[in-house]
Amino acid sequence: MPKLQDGECTTGVQKTISGLVKLLYPDSSMEIPGEDLEWMVRLALECRRRVKEQQKRIVPAEFRNTHFSYTLGHDGVEKFVVTPEQRSENEIGTDPLPPGQVWTISPGTTDEHPGLYRIEVTVGPGSGVKILNRPQPPAFVESTRYGEQNLYSRSRELVGDRDPREHEFSVQLRAFDASRSGAGLG
Repeated sequence: MPKLQDGECTTGVQKTISGLVKLLYPDSSMEIPGEDLEWMVRLALECRRRVKEQQKRIVPAEFRNTHFSYTLGHDGVEKFVVTPEQRSENEIGTDPLPPGQVWTISPGTTDEHPGLYRIEVTVGPGSGVKILNRPQPPAFVESTRYGEQNLYSRSRELVGDRDPREHEFSVQLRAFDASRSGAGLG
């Protein structure tokens, strides 16, 4: 069973998951694939979150902001559940971004004002850092190289026993205003 992070909604979510399991897998000896279980957890949390958001709209002083998340599997990565109507891809929401994504502000340069960016990083087999933007902003390339060297020189402190040189980091820079250089973001 997944580990749910919002204590007050746990019972309702677990009952929804239990009902979905019984409907989709009526034979208790059937094995439930991990992706099906995760779909059921996300659906149950999303439905419960909608209820909480409506309660918050009706009586804002009584209901607090909600963050629904779960941990499933052996990797222990906490995943947050949001409803599509609550967010836009081009805005900064109150929920944490998935692992590998971060909002950041570039300090700007003499030619460019400070700018808002989202950096997305994925890790795969290989080595080094690959910037996916085309064309690659020169200031961001330089800044990324500084970040890469910092990761390598402080790898024991940042990632423990794992060697970051054994992985390829794919980096994409998304600008959300007129700034495009990505200076100082490494």
